Amino acid sequence: MMIRRLGWYSFIILFAFTACKTSDDQPTFDLGKRYETLIKNYYAEKSVQNLNALLQAIGQDYRNSEDEKEKEALLLEALRWTQEDDQREYQALFKKELTKVNPYHNLSESYVFDKAVDARTDKKQNLASIYFDGYARTYPNGKFYGEASTNISMDTSQVVDYVKSLAREAVAAPDSIRISAMMRCKEASEAYAISHPKDTMSAVFLFNTAQLLRENGNTGEALELFDWIYNYYKSYSNAPKALFMKAFIMDQVLKKPKVAEGLYKKMIQQFPKDDFVDDAEFMLKNLQTEGQKSNSSTNK
Repeated sequence: MMIRRLGWYSFIILFAFTACKTSDDQPTFDLGKRYETLIKNYYAEKSVQNLNALLQAIGQDYRNSEDEKEKEALLLEALRWTQEDDQREYQALFKKELTKVNPYHNLSESYVFDKAVDARTDKKQNLASIYFDGYARTYPNGKFYGEASTNISMDTSQVVDYVKSLAREAVAAPDSIRISAMMRCKEASEAYAISHPKDTMSAVFLFNTAQLLRENGNTGEALELFDWIYNYYKSYSNAPKALFMKAFIMDQVLKKPKVAEGLYKKMIQQFPKDDFVDDAEFMLKNLQTEGQKSNSSTNK
């Protein structure tokens, strides 16, 4: 059964299904009871609509959760479900998210190595070296360490310089090739962050690429990276700005005022001393004023 393709950001809400089987060091989240009705509906009629309704409901809870163990449990169950239905496109997305939530899970380790092998197969040698270098650094006792270490064509400092060079090329690229240059920069920045999760340069690369994408109208891709930064690099100096940019895109580009209002408030509450608080307060006030005008017009 094929599910419709995911949009630029909708994949973030598609996380999966019934009660979780976890390892001994993980708490168990009784997802089955939480979504009992949706699960019954799906088994009564195994349709795309029923499956998506279930996934979207759980995905909404995933997005709202501040508990990383719960997020991990949802993702692991999603992966179990995709294996049963052979949803390979979804498997890749869920593994990517799992690697962000818990880069030291065995599935995350395999994901990083698989990405390296895929890049090598596609003859993207520099991209492959980013993944192989990251694997060797992140998983020094990993089962693929030997193969990864022998396939590194650039050391870490060279990898960093390479990713920086892609950003410079994207900025300087003429209009005719700017999109492809930005996508190469995004691909390399994501590869670095996925395979070097605890490296401070990961957040820097993600943020700079997100800004580049936003400035050139690629707001969907930018929003994904801002979300990545805020969720997993909260100690990074630009994490508050990443949250502000999420709110700004929701407000000014996607025209989702309720979502934007919540994000502005979160930014103000979580980072009260940040330089962007004044901007967030200003944008929030504008939103609330527009909301009052709209309500007043509706009631006339």
